[in-house]
Amino acid sequence: MTEKKSQLLMMLQRAACASVAGLMWMGPVQAQSADGALSVRITTETWVEIFHTATHEKRRVQAVPGEGSIRFSGIRPGHYRVTTSTGRTELVEVLLGTEEVLVLDNDIFEVSIVGQRRGRLNVDMSNPMPSLVVRRQDTRALPIGASIEAVATRLATDTTTGDAHLGSGRLPAFGGASVGENGYYINGFDVTNIRNFLSYIEVPFEAIDQIQVKGGAFGAEYGRALGGVINVMTRSGHMSEWHGGASLAVEPRFLRARARDVHSRKSSSALDYTLYQSLDAQDSTTATAYFSGPIIEDRLSFFGLVQGNRAHVDDLEAATNSRSRSSTPSALLKLDWNLNPDHRLEWTGIRTRRQTQYTDYTNAHLYSGGFDGVGQRSRSDGGSSVSIFRHVGTWSPALKTFWMVGQSKDQVNRVTGARMREGCPTVYDTNDQPIGCWSKMGMGPTLRDAGVPDDTDQRRAWRFDAEYTAGNHVLRAGWDHERFRSVAAGQRYYGGTYYQYLTSEDGSVNDVPNVVKPGDPYVFQYVRTSTSGVYEVKNRAWYVEDTWAVVPERLTLYGGWRSESFDNQDARGRSFVKAHQLGAPRTGFVWNVDGEDQLRIYGAAGRYYIPVSSGTNIRLTRGETEWYSYHTYAGRDGVTQAPWGLSHAVGGETVIRDGRMPDPATVASTSLKPMAQDEFVLGFERALMPKWRMGVKGTYRTVRHGMDDFCAHYPMTRWAADNGYTQFDPATLSSCILINPGRDVTLKMDVDNNGQLQQVTIPAGYFGLASYRRTYQGLTFTLDRDFDDVWGLGFSYTWSRSVGTAEGYVQSSLNQGDAGSTQDFDSGSLTRGAHGYLPNDRRHQFKLHGRYAFNANYSMGWVGTLVSGRPISCMGYVPKSAFDHAEAQFAQPSSFYCLNDKGVPQLHRRGSMGRTPWSSQLDVKFGYTQKLTHGAFSVEAEIFNVFNQQSAIEVDEFGDASESVRNANYGTPTAFSTPRYVRLTARYDF
Repeated sequence: MTEKKSQLLMMLQRAACASVAGLMWMGPVQAQSADGALSVRITTETWVEIFHTATHEKRRVQAVPGEGSIRFSGIRPGHYRVTTSTGRTELVEVLLGTEEVLVLDNDIFEVSIVGQRRGRLNVDMSNPMPSLVVRRQDTRALPIGASIEAVATRLATDTTTGDAHLGSGRLPAFGGASVGENGYYINGFDVTNIRNFLSYIEVPFEAIDQIQVKGGAFGAEYGRALGGVINVMTRSGHMSEWHGGASLAVEPRFLRARARDVHSRKSSSALDYTLYQSLDAQDSTTATAYFSGPIIEDRLSFFGLVQGNRAHVDDLEAATNSRSRSSTPSALLKLDWNLNPDHRLEWTGIRTRRQTQYTDYTNAHLYSGGFDGVGQRSRSDGGSSVSIFRHVGTWSPALKTFWMVGQSKDQVNRVTGARMREGCPTVYDTNDQPIGCWSKMGMGPTLRDAGVPDDTDQRRAWRFDAEYTAGNHVLRAGWDHERFRSVAAGQRYYGGTYYQYLTSEDGSVNDVPNVVKPGDPYVFQYVRTSTSGVYEVKNRAWYVEDTWAVVPERLTLYGGWRSESFDNQDARGRSFVKAHQLGAPRTGFVWNVDGEDQLRIYGAAGRYYIPVSSGTNIRLTRGETEWYSYHTYAGRDGVTQAPWGLSHAVGGETVIRDGRMPDPATVASTSLKPMAQDEFVLGFERALMPKWRMGVKGTYRTVRHGMDDFCAHYPMTRWAADNGYTQFDPATLSSCILINPGRDVTLKMDVDNNGQLQQVTIPAGYFGLASYRRTYQGLTFTLDRDFDDVWGLGFSYTWSRSVGTAEGYVQSSLNQGDAGSTQDFDSGSLTRGAHGYLPNDRRHQFKLHGRYAFNANYSMGWVGTLVSGRPISCMGYVPKSAFDHAEAQFAQPSSFYCLNDKGVPQLHRRGSMGRTPWSSQLDVKFGYTQKLTHGAFSVEAEIFNVFNQQSAIEVDEFGDASESVRNANYGTPTAFSTPRYVRLTARYDF
């Protein structure tokens, strides 16, 4: 082997095992372009050629004397061989969304590896904000769960793990935003499910090549997220070599620690329960195989992967114990076609099926430790697919274009079998506990309309971007359009009716006195059915931006403008939220202070918008029948627990909706402003000594014109009375309207009760709502040591503070995941005391990760976190003296009033009732690799939560069991850290 080839091989090996400690600072985000960039700094006239070692793409650019650098943008991430006219040849790795920098001087040719040069910072002058980039080899070196959420929550500095009962239960919350405000991408294509923003189309984990995590300061090229962005780049095939492999990963139940048994504080009563029983069990097996190579050498390649996953879970609950068996087969195919040296075409296809079979057993007694009687079987089916076409064209050294079109589809899991059994009405006892046969089905409390297709969410989207380099300016512009379509079946309660038993303190029922004896029960009956429909959201945007190297390699300024347009429609295609040309400016700077890449100062500011979810379309605009009434009763059915012998409706029936689809102008304020957030970032990075560096970053975020639904009629009734509309009937109103809390509301009302709608503006004061507020302040310190073939380390500490009147698109204290339609602003009294510490306010976060190589065969990695607790609130019913009690009482206990020890409602500010305990977790990975004649064989053992720290991460925040009874279990844990478990993996690659 020649000396030059030996140097190249050594460089490639260095790049392949580059620093995991450098994960925290990897350059700017380019989430939708899904590419990287490479700059070569020069002092003499020369030409530079880059060659992608896998896909064989080649570019050559002639230097212009005096300009100082050659920039290759829009290039595929991966390893490049760089050759110059002087005969020098080196290797460099370009990461997803980053710009790598090579320094070419008369006697110096330094190569940037994975975003950092040892002892010097890789000062990316194209964008101010760093991002986390994790490569496939990094995920194999560190103990990280096989999901992109695990990568984000365990490694990114500005993330916390979201509520255990929302989405997958492990979604990341970025910079004070809720888990329902993130964006997820595959190869630059948006796959976020905007029905509720709590799910996305997943990629088989072994098919991922790089994962980019961005916590803020996005460029103008994209938006539609207030939290963070996670962009996945899939693997591609080699243009001249064949590669393949297989892996088997198992998580055996016998190596999983027992979960904690936590009993309720009031035993031997209807309020008695046990959480996370130690008899729960689970195991899983994941098998993967892949193959890749050239179809046409140097022109067309493919990468194909299939993955199968099986899991078994035993889940023991109060009334029902269940066993489930799930399978999730998935496949990915990627085609890469080099049309010519200046144009390439990509296609990515992904298909996933989800199926779970349930066997439910009705317990012979509460909290039975076994599986009693005969099991009742049910099945859940779902799946997703995505298809992405992408073209990258280089028309001249200065002009490049990016074009993408794609489609994604996700079928909402559909349950059939015993869990969808009719005949059991929905019944709740006076203590708010579900009772009767419906509560033993494991689902509920609604049934879908069986006569319509499966619920699905489909996105069709395209975008076009262009980049032009003019001197020291890099100009970009683009346009994108997406059409999101949700099919939603109508819903009705089990048995068609919802019953809630209540207790009358003074004998009155529905404000009618002396109906029952004081202390006796009565029943609230509620009927609600909804129609099926297809609902669309159309989002469009255009942007322009300029990255200006004011002083090349020293000072760069960035400025951009993004214009967003949103259009939400009902099932008839009528718009109820339509916003055009929402301006979202972006700006930033990067200053290479000493010109020697030892110190960089950066800053950014911008405004970001998020669309209205399609779930809001469904909730607010579908046709619904809704009415309620109060009754006395003679007794309860022994099986269903439904009341029998009902009296006539006490005080009459109240009809809220009569089944007709509402006029779009009656369900949302016509002056509505979609939710936006302003962000400001300032930070610096400093090289301390060879291999070490540190950084500090400050972040400030604040929500502008937040948005939520309002579900009471008193403002409109009072306004109509004050303005002389004596015939106005509040029954003509929609049950809920979408508003900007704290602002005037403009909508159409039938003020004369004659069937004619008139547009009116109701001042904010009539609503009695607190303004929508959310503010985040964060300060992050980082310290990293590059991996030097022996060891590397990454450490971060984040101090943060998140306060406001709303968490955001979800409500973690209530486990409510209806994006933008929480109960926070349903009525005025619900906002009393609402300003306080929010659920994602984790004041202190410590994160540590690293890797140590014992020798060429044995290695270990570790990831550790230490996080302070979550604020605790006391949620209860509004007092009867409240001005809006008649309407606010229909929300579950979701105000900040709670009964004190004297049974009197007392206001407690949000987040003022203490915090959950600190939580810690240490994960460790041990690996052995043996190189073979053809390929390599490896085995890995990962231990998650080594010390089995099962901290309470969520508690029961309902202080009231009813309007007159305190919840004895207030403060009892409801979710814990995952118990210790082990994953064993065997893998062969060639």
